[in-house]
Amino acid sequence: RISIPDGIDALYWWGLIMPGEKKPFWKTRDKNTSQIVPAGSYTIWWHQKQHGSQPVILQTVNIQPGMLTDVVLNTGINPLPAEWLNTKPYYYGLKAESGELLGKWRHYTPQLAPAGTYKLIIRPTEHHHSEIIWGDVTIENNNFTEISLNSGLKFNHSDGAKPPYRIYLTNLDSNEEIVAK
Repeated sequence: RISIPDGIDALYWWGLIMPGEKKPFWKTRDKNTSQIVPAGSYTIWWHQKQHGSQPVILQTVNIQPGMLTDVVLNTGINPLPAEWLNTKPYYYGLKAESGELLGKWRHYTPQLAPAGTYKLIIRPTEHHHSEIIWGDVTIENNNFTEISLNSGLKFNHSDGAKPPYRIYLTNLDSNEEIVAK
């Protein structure tokens, strides 16, 4: 039986993955209902929304024979967008040190994610933007790490002037380029 904290949106699917596999052998949409599953060690697979998120591999669970195992999922991120931010991104996500995308989402709501240190990336729009590396994020067990998204840039141009087609920004510390339109 899976329990999640208040504030997590209703899920689309969750399931279990066998060791060494990438896809769940079993999945359901019920979260507070006891489920029958063979005893063994599995990884929890979580898909928050049908559209606007991708499945995330969360944590290992050991199911013992002859008993019901309760699992509390209470680790993740809580993005806090600035009040002046009036659009949602194409996606934001977490990348592991290997460069593997751990999860990505479109909604600024608390999201389940495994404990660890990751790079937070944001892609503002589908086209005309590159991924922006926001910085490192450390998620601790049994905690939702708050991420403040509160810095930005706005160009004002003269009335009647044609806005630029594209803007390139270069991070002077890392020499990485951000493309914005």
